[in-house]
Amino acid sequence: MESEDLNARALPRGSLLWHYTDFAGLKGIMEGAFRASSLRFLNDTEEFRHGVKVAMEVLQQEMAKARVQSGYDHFGTVYEEVLEFFNDKFEPTNVFVASLSTERDDLSQWRAYGGAGPHFSIGFLPDILERTANQLSFALDEVRYKRTDIEAELRLAFHGHIHEIGERLQVSDARDPENT
Repeated sequence: MESEDLNARALPRGSLLWHYTDFAGLKGIMEGAFRASSLRFLNDTEEFRHGVKVAMEVLQQEMAKARVQSGYDHFGTVYEEVLEFFNDKFEPTNVFVASLSTERDDLSQWRAYGGAGPHFSIGFLPDILERTANQLSFALDEVRYKRTDIEAELRLAFHGHIHEIGERLQVSDARDPENT
């Protein structure tokens, strides 16, 4: 998903995204460091794994549709390779997360991120955060929990790519008579 999608979900003009932290976090931000945690060191990576599982299910469904529509049978091979990548080879070593909220004063955020002693919620302008993230090769995106929202977005994202893969495979087969 592209980072431009953050603004597409229509935050009201002038909205801030809030980051809850303790004094050490505030000090770091004031000194120019905004820290993100490596996904592999978080206590709970289930959200990420859930997203991958849903993505693979939607990918399989979309490839099956494409196979029926195109009559091209190699989509199963493509799906198996993608599945193998996520199950056996992919480790979320390059995924980092930081928590932001649209809520300025949220008890659950205070409990989760405030720490002991003084704690703060710091407001950031989304467009500035997004621009900075893009400059640093990060994507700023909203975590979505509702399966129907996730599936709809994935179907839209996969659709063009799946058809492009099918066209490339057909062209490749047409050039190589041993594959037909």
